[in-house]
Parts: sequence; C-alpha cells; structure tokens
Amino acid sequence: MKARTLFLLLGLATGCDAGAAGPPRYTLTDLGIVYNFSPSPTYDPHINNSGQIALTRPLNSPAGLAWLQTGGVWQSLGTLGGDRSTAVDINDQGAVVGSTSTVNNSARAFIYTGGSMIDLGFNTSGQNPEAIAVNNAGWVAGEAIATVSGAPGGVAHRALRRIGATTTTIGVLPPTGFGSFNTSHAVDIDSAGTVLGFCEGTIVRGFVAPLGGPMQDLGGIPNYLFNYPTAMNDRGLIVGYFLYTDGGNPGDPALRLPYLRQPDGTYVILGNLGGRRTTPAAINESGRIVGASDANNSANGSAEAFLVHDGVMYRLNDLVPDRKGFDLDSASDINDRGQIVGKASDGLFNRHAFLLTPIDESPSLEVRGKPRRTSRSVRVVLRGTADDANDDLARVEVKAGKSRWKNARGTETWRFVVRGLKPGRNVIKARAVDSLNARSKPARITVIRQ
Repeated sequence: MKARTLFLLLGLATGCDAGAAGPPRYTLTDLGIVYNFSPSPTYDPHINNSGQIALTRPLNSPAGLAWLQTGGVWQSLGTLGGDRSTAVDINDQGAVVGSTSTVNNSARAFIYTGGSMIDLGFNTSGQNPEAIAVNNAGWVAGEAIATVSGAPGGVAHRALRRIGATTTTIGVLPPTGFGSFNTSHAVDIDSAGTVLGFCEGTIVRGFVAPLGGPMQDLGGIPNYLFNYPTAMNDRGLIVGYFLYTDGGNPGDPALRLPYLRQPDGTYVILGNLGGRRTTPAAINESGRIVGASDANNSANGSAEAFLVHDGVMYRLNDLVPDRKGFDLDSASDINDRGQIVGKASDGLFNRHAFLLTPIDESPSLEVRGKPRRTSRSVRVVLRGTADDANDDLARVEVKAGKSRWKNARGTETWRFVVRGLKPGRNVIKARAVDSLNARSKPARITVIRQ
C-alpha cells in the first residue's frame, strides 16, 4: 500500500489554531503503587467509557495481579490457579482481558466477564498466549507462539482473533521489495473486528486484518522501514511510531518518530517534547492522543506523558494544577469522556497509576441590558460580564451573522458596538475565551431591524 506523508511538527501549544478550543485541565487521582521494581508495559492501566479502570498491581503477589476498579471500589480478578495475572485491556461492558497462570505455572490468556475468569484457549495452538485487546462485542485480539513450518526453530509469534468460541490465526504479510516477515503481533481490535498489529522479519510493517478480508500492509515512509502501530479508533485513525537507528553516537537512543495515520493512508508526523523517542499509546473517538515522549536526547532521558489535542502536543504535567508531588511519566489510555490513565513517579523509586479527570472550567459570559428585539438603527451596543475559574480570561468575542469573530473592549466587563445591521433578522453571538482557548457557550441575541 503506497503511503502519503504529511510532516506536521507539533509545538507545545504554539501554532494552535486561534479558532480551536485549548486542552482541558485535570484533577489527579492516585490509583496506588503499580510497581516498585523493574518497569513493565503490562502494568499500564486502561480505562473504558464508563470510567472503569483495569490494571495490574503487586498486591498479595510479587508477580502482580489483575484488578478492576468500578465506582472507586477495587476488585481482584484472581488467577486460573497460579500466582499471577495481568490486565491488558477493558471494554465498555467491563470485560477485562490479559494473561494469567495456572497451578502448574502454565500461561493462559483470559477474559474476565460476568464475575468469572475464562480461559480463552489460545494455548491449544501455541505457547505463551496473550490476550491483547477486546472490543465491545467481547471479540478478542491476542497472540501466541505457534508451530510454523520454515520459521527459525520451527515456531513463531502469530496474531490471533477470537470471536465467540472460535479462534483464528492471522498469518504474516507477503514479502515486499524491502524484506520479508516471519512473525505477527496484535495490538488492537475495533468494533468491526478488524485487528491492528505488526509483522516482524528483516523489516517491520504494520497491518490491519479486516474480518473476512485479507491483511493490508500499512506501508511506511522513506528511510523508515520499521513501522509499529500501537492503537486505533473506530473512525479508522491509527497511531504508532516509525523506528530508525541512524548509526550515529552509540549512546543515542533509536529515533521513534510518532505518527497519526489517516483513513486515506496519509501519515501525519506528531513531533516530540524535545527528545528522540515518542510513543503514542491510545487514541479516542475524538482523535485525542496520549502517550510518552522523552524530554531530551540522552539514552536514559526522562519521559513525560503527553496529550495531542486538536493538533497540538501538550505536556500533561502542565495541564494538572495539583499533581500531588507526582511527575507524570506516561499516559496509556484515554476514553471518550477525556479521562486519562497512566503512570507517574513519586520520587521514591515507586510508580503509581493515576487517573486524570477533565475539569469543567470553561469561562462564562453574560449579556446585560440586552437591546430591544426590534430596532430602526443600523447599530446596537452590547454590554456584559465574563468570568473564568482560573482568572485567565483572554478576551470576549462578538460576531454578527456570518462575519468574523471580533474582540470586544474589556474582559470581566466588556462592551461591543455592532454596526451595519441589515434589514430583517440579525443574529449576534458573544463568547468568552481563556488563555488556552477554552470558550464559553455563546450567548445569542436576535435583533430585527425594521
């Protein structure tokens, strides 16, 4: 598949469209320590549209156990007889998928639904099974090490899709002019059952595998032969990163070039927070993206959680007025309500899971002494007040009909003269805007010029 590329290097709130709303700010909830030992991506928390949270915590098990939070109450999901379980994804019905162990320490992929942990049976065709993602129909994407003729050692990873009690194996992409593949890995599944993943071999390419259709190569961009998609939404938007090692300073980390792939195959490059590695982790139906990005170019540079909101990348640390002493290192999921979960450092070598909830803090505006509904004049004077919870009102804007928004005089108390009223019905709107372009609901005034 031929890919088109649009390089859009995002700033930190600079370059934001003046007509676009700025990002929300958030309150932070500490979800507790998720590990105080070697970091592992399986400890990333996930959240559904109801606000339920699935994560892995090292409580009562050094290896960690899968937990589910509903309405602020934590519930251990247990195991299939062993000593560990990990939660990897959750759907809107509260079904959780992941991996666990049995009494003889055998690995199993599971789905937790209806109060029970169910063995998905991926191990019947392979080893080390994992359930990676689940959609709202309960369909699961996962993977296992399977016996594959011709593969090195006779085994290879294969992506899997399970619908009901039927599991099907997703193969590998055909060879390209740049290389061939011997493994496939799943990373996500959408509402239609399309599995997102990547194939590895001499190069790495992302793929989508539609239900009932052939695998589709997501292509790449010049000089970047390693394409790792990480998540998608039901609008066909895909996020991920290209991996590139430039062979320069051995101390430099490999470059992770993050992208947003449009449904037409165009790649939009997302930029970074100053370092070489940026990894998008999730995208919601509004197209908001979260993940982690290095703040500098060192091989062990510190990472920061980020949010891409209306085409601009923001440090999440800058959007939380009270971080309670935490540094937000990574964001792993965002739901359609804008709630974000991820991991943070407490300064004591512990990693905590966190929940960010948007603060409803849009400015407010009131028109006082509204003009008469009918008038013979070609002009009308509007006056009013505006307020903002964070005391950072930037301006009040007014527009008449299809004209452009224009700035009023003043902010907390404001005045604007509308000129050139046309005969008949004239609709005038006024709104308050804060420093992050959050806007009030427009006030609407109708004046009929006689």
